[in-house]
Amino acid sequence: MIAIALLLPFLLGLSVVAALLGRRAGFFSFIEKLALAFVVGWGAHALVMFFLSLAGAPLTFFNIFLAEALLIAGGLPILFRNAGQWRPGKLPSFTFLALLPAALIAVKLASVVWAAFSRPVIDPDILGCYALGAKMIFLNKTILLNGPWADKPLMPFLWQAWPSIGLDFWNDTLLTLPNPLLFLSFLIIFYSALARHFKRWYALLSTLLLATMPLLVFHAGTAYTDWPQALYYSAGTFYLFLFMKEFRGDREAAAGSLLAGAALLGLTVWAKKSGLYYAAIDLAALLIFLSFAGAEIKKTDWRLFFQSAVIFLAIAAPWLLFNQLSTFRGYYVEVASQNYIDLETAGPRPQTLPALSALYRNTFLEDNWHLLGLLFAAALVLYPKKALAGPRLYLLLIIALQLTALFVLFRFTNLYRFVHDETLLNRLTLHFAPVILFFCAQILGENFSKSCKTNG
Repeated sequence: MIAIALLLPFLLGLSVVAALLGRRAGFFSFIEKLALAFVVGWGAHALVMFFLSLAGAPLTFFNIFLAEALLIAGGLPILFRNAGQWRPGKLPSFTFLALLPAALIAVKLASVVWAAFSRPVIDPDILGCYALGAKMIFLNKTILLNGPWADKPLMPFLWQAWPSIGLDFWNDTLLTLPNPLLFLSFLIIFYSALARHFKRWYALLSTLLLATMPLLVFHAGTAYTDWPQALYYSAGTFYLFLFMKEFRGDREAAAGSLLAGAALLGLTVWAKKSGLYYAAIDLAALLIFLSFAGAEIKKTDWRLFFQSAVIFLAIAAPWLLFNQLSTFRGYYVEVASQNYIDLETAGPRPQTLPALSALYRNTFLEDNWHLLGLLFAAALVLYPKKALAGPRLYLLLIIALQLTALFVLFRFTNLYRFVHDETLLNRLTLHFAPVILFFCAQILGENFSKSCKTNG
């Protein structure tokens, strides 16, 4: 039954990705398509459970299986029609320089598997919120109740309830069932995004840095929602960047990247409340890119932009309409009215210097990211022209907006109380830390382009 619980979302993802990409699937490597199918499939799986519950259908294994089996059957003709785009290519040959990082990545993956399944969930935050909400869904077979999720997006709760729904008994150790394979899929997507333009050994070495990022590895083995948020937002941003990079070259490859990015950013909204403004940041960068590329936009491109917008809204809008708009209003009211003044009796009044100091410590002095902060600073100082050239400029803009958003949240809202223990600051940084590493890998890869570029 556990195998079915993993396989059903994957097959759903295959159908969704096949319909999403169509003939453009050929621009994605075979393992990349499989990884994308697993990631998108688990997001689509949560949406199916959400809509079933809204329709009044009990969230039983039979109902979920039947609904997804129908969707899978509807997507199979598209997959078969484009079967040529899904054939695995020749297995690449790897040098020792490439095999060593691959072996080390496998070790880190094994550590995530062990962390995910070696013990029941013991984290107080998870027990008091996500595990409790998932168990309520499991027992009541619906989301239409007064659960602990309040205004939190429902994807993590539905994920964690699903394995026990399939087994028909509650098992705390299965709350993190998809995490190891999602972690593997994320590494494959990161590697594949780099391998499109750089040598395999360079892409693997960069992926090793991602696979050994301490806080990412830790969260991938837990039931915290920061892991799915980092997964969907970072992967969506990777594909958004690939669209910008390929837009002036191969328009069909660029189109596939934009469609994949739109789907992943739509699912970002379902992972955590912060996904709402994360998607807005990427959308702002995309609109600025398109405004400068106005003269190069063809009539056929507008159809692609419309399709991407429809995909994003079709995924994100149900949650926005169901509850997320109240979250957005809450953020706005808190900042606009500066409600932090009410905190003076409970703690210090928010100040600029402590907030900036916390951001500095989090970036350069914490051990959550290895030396990512120094790598980022070095890339900007040593290669400023490359950092500010082409689509890398828009990736840098996204990172700058993310850092600015962190400052605003910790300086002008009630989140200031977390400045001193920095737990929330680390977790919010985790959501886009892979994007920073991807940006650094792009700069260094361009610097070594003569030796790193592929022929394709």
